[in-house]
Amino acid sequence: MVTVRGERERHKERHDATVHFEECFWGSFSRSIVLPSHVKPDEAQAQMKNGVLTLTIPKAHGEMRVPIREDLS
Repeated sequence: MVTVRGERERHKERHDATVHFEECFWGSFSRSIVLPSHVKPDEAQAQMKNGVLTLTIPKAHGEMRVPIREDLS
């Protein structure tokens, strides 16, 4: 699981824009994301650019195989 926490500062009122919906207005926030079991969380990298957080988590080596049984009855 990856948890992202932060705090958003309250901006001054914008008189030239109409906002219909904002998920997080201001203040503290937290989001938790369940990771698939076939990743390497210890090798995760994070980058913040232009206010966008990008997490890169490599896949674990090996193949993920799902057995499919064909019932011929």
